Amino acid sequence: MELMTYLPQFKIEANGKDITYAIAQSFSELTITDVSGEKADTLTIKLDGSKIGKLPTKRAALKVSLGLNNRLYNQGTFYVNGIGESGFPSVVTITATSVPLGGKELGASIQTQKTQSWDDITIDELLKTLAARNNLNAICNAELASIKLEHIDQTSESDMALMTRLARQYGAVSKVSDGNWQFLKMGEGKNASGTKTLPVHIIYKSSCSNYQFNSNSRTEAASAVAKWQNPNTGETGVVRSGSGEPSFQILYQYPSREEAQAAADAKAKSLTEGADTFSFSTEANHKLVKVFAEGHVKPEGWRSEISGRTWCIKQITKQLTPSSGLAIDISCDSAA
Repeated sequence: MELMTYLPQFKIEANGKDITYAIAQSFSELTITDVSGEKADTLTIKLDGSKIGKLPTKRAALKVSLGLNNRLYNQGTFYVNGIGESGFPSVVTITATSVPLGGKELGASIQTQKTQSWDDITIDELLKTLAARNNLNAICNAELASIKLEHIDQTSESDMALMTRLARQYGAVSKVSDGNWQFLKMGEGKNASGTKTLPVHIIYKSSCSNYQFNSNSRTEAASAVAKWQNPNTGETGVVRSGSGEPSFQILYQYPSREEAQAAADAKAKSLTEGADTFSFSTEANHKLVKVFAEGHVKPEGWRSEISGRTWCIKQITKQLTPSSGLAIDISCDSAA
């Protein structure tokens, strides 16, 4: 039987203009790192400095696609935040991030500190407000969208930091990627709205060039405790999630019992999950080129501690070079 030969390819558009051919003439390396949680995804392009002509400008929007055998898959839009050159030989390095940097075309920066307060607002309404003023499209998990916040303060805090704080409180992921601001349930393995379960990708040991597994005790805490105080009535209380001692004390005081309970539940869950980690390097194929952080993989061919469960992707790196082709590195934890 003839083996399938994969021909890696890429496409890059700068502010809507296709610059693939110009980049290809001096191409040395392209690396995309997609991460879960509050960190931004990154793009790094390395070029032969003796061959490259005009470079993308700072803050330029680079839309990148990767694929195999003339089938390309969108990897997102990245905003140039650095251009450097080193030698010898001359190497030009372009770095970009998935988070818009602000400027004339993009509006105010998502990381600019602001002061504002909201009352009786759902997470979906808050996300849409913040996304709109940063020229982004809001996508919120259906279950999280309806959560009502009685009161929330944004005090000298960026829009991104505010949603990251809420994400930690509710066991979610707040992420800006490809022009979207997503608020997702962590490790759920569903699409952005939470209405469709994403496929679990089988990873065979025979297809990996290296791997690493670690099992650790993350913390001795067995439960989480949060305090609350109603700003209108002055009523106070304490809620707990989990059982046993010692307990993790959340320092922030919440304005309602419901918000405090949600925070305690999310913290208790994080204390017991994700203690085991699994990482590997594998061959690129059409399915894995389309995989991003928070997706799920199921290893096959390892000992039961590895193969006996589904893993949640916390970081995936896709690196393309002329000599080595398209390589994929994936880091997971056991929160799936």
